[in-house]
Amino acid sequence: MSVIVALAVAGWVFATSAQIMATVFGLIAQRRRKPQPTSEPAYTILMPVLSVDYRFEDAFRSVLVGYRPNIELIVASENPHSPALALARSLAAEHAVPISVYTGRAGLAASPKLDALIEAIRGAKHDLMVIKDSNIVLDPKQLDEVAGLLTGSVGLVSAIPIIEDVRNFGAEVERSTLNGFHARTLKAGALFGYGAGIGKVMMFRRSDLEKAGGLAAISGTIAEDHAMAKVLTRIGLKPVMAPSFARQPVGERKLRDVFARQLRWMTIRRREVPLAFLAEPFVCSGYACLCATIAAPALGISPFLALGGTLAFHYALEAAYARSQGWPIGPQAFAAWILREIVNPVLWVRAWFTREVVWGGRRIDAVFSAGGARQ
Repeated sequence: MSVIVALAVAGWVFATSAQIMATVFGLIAQRRRKPQPTSEPAYTILMPVLSVDYRFEDAFRSVLVGYRPNIELIVASENPHSPALALARSLAAEHAVPISVYTGRAGLAASPKLDALIEAIRGAKHDLMVIKDSNIVLDPKQLDEVAGLLTGSVGLVSAIPIIEDVRNFGAEVERSTLNGFHARTLKAGALFGYGAGIGKVMMFRRSDLEKAGGLAAISGTIAEDHAMAKVLTRIGLKPVMAPSFARQPVGERKLRDVFARQLRWMTIRRREVPLAFLAEPFVCSGYACLCATIAAPALGISPFLALGGTLAFHYALEAAYARSQGWPIGPQAFAAWILREIVNPVLWVRAWFTREVVWGGRRIDAVFSAGGARQ
């Protein structure tokens, strides 16, 4: 029993320390002065569209209002009859902004998103390019800020995604994971130079990708963003995180869709960043609570007091970070945090055995092989 208690105490210390460091370093990183754009670089914006997402018009207009002649806008859709594609054309015409449109799939990549973008990447006018998801709302000059970081040994700049404009409990659960756990942790890592490929907003040079093996080097995985970071790292170019978040308004979410996305992302992390995947359940608040409950009797503490105290301390840290960002906190948020701690370990276990994931309403083969997507 003494060994079990010692392991439980060590687990509590590890998980709690991880939460403290994520919060403290995340706050420090967020308060660092953001670099101001000193130029207006030329680049191509690649926007894959599939469906008319919540606030699609706001997300698309955020690109159009920042348009200038040295920016090329490309919209790509695997479906030439997509309502989202028609709406994109209409909005571009309304703002008198020229756009190029690519439709169909190349049939060369496992990732549906990359497969729809392959011809657009090949045909883009500029070497510097950014992939921006259709559900991301950009801040003014945000892409110029991102481009300013792509210098020297930096080969990839990604923006950490956060959820906003939450309208139901399912969306709150998604925000609890992306904002409360991932954004806080990634922002803390960025303070020490950690970077990764995150596909919501991702800027790179096509010439660097070609030196790293080209599109063929990243086409065999459904996680093209992680793959791009890896192949660029191999040629000495590091990925970094942009100081500004990628803002995604979501409105309402169904819980089953939220959990399906979490399972997909966990499955990808298991294959792409296995060490981070292995550590995930051992740095969460739920694990600290479990360890506190196990160790409490041997330490002369009530298990309920240990559980409640641990949960209160961990959630106070999360609430402090949320408040610093201006994210609303209420009873629904706390309920979402608790559900996250219950469900995520279950999804983590499932991710070990998951071969297929749901993406865009269809099942995708998660095994790394080009052409892995299937209906």
